[in-house]
Formats: sequence, C-alpha cells, structure tokens
Amino acid sequence: MGGCRQAWCARGEPKGERARRRRRLLVQHMAVIGVGLIGGSLALAAKRRGLVSTVVGCGRSAQNLQVACDRKLIDVATHDPGEAVKAAELVVLAVPLGQWPA
Repeated sequence: MGGCRQAWCARGEPKGERARRRRRLLVQHMAVIGVGLIGGSLALAAKRRGLVSTVVGCGRSAQNLQVACDRKLIDVATHDPGEAVKAAELVVLAVPLGQWPA
C-alpha cells in the first residue's frame, strides 16, 4: 500500500513556536498497529502536539488505512506489521486482544 505524506501545519503560530515544537519530538518514527478509533486518535494527538515526526499505520483493512491516510492520522500505510515497526522507536498496539493468535 502506498504511503501518504503530510505537511505539518501550524495555524496562527509564530515561526519560532513552530521550531520549538519540532525540537520537542520524543521520537522520530512511531508505528501504530491498528488505526481504528483508539490507534488513530493516539496517532493524531501525538502528531498535533509535535511529539512524533512520522507515523506508520498498520492494519488489515485497506479501507481503514485509506481513511486514516485521508484524515492525516498516519503518514505511511502498510498491511505488514514487520514493515511498520522496522524503523519505529515507539510501537503502539491498538487492536482487540482477541484478534491476535495465542
């Protein structure tokens, strides 16, 4: 699945404030496995607060991934969890526990 890029937009903030926000990054790359309501909300909150640079979303449904991409919740979409976590410094599992094999 192709990636989607986002240009960070800071409405109404002076230039210096935007630079300070970028310096507050906790991690460069975050992977979210499961971009539904909880995973997508967490990704969006981290991006809006300038805590993460790139969010890779992973899910089973192409439709869910496309919605997350369109809403700019994630920057890159994939179906492969291994690919999603390859460069990640932070991995968030936001899937129902019953969906994972024992």
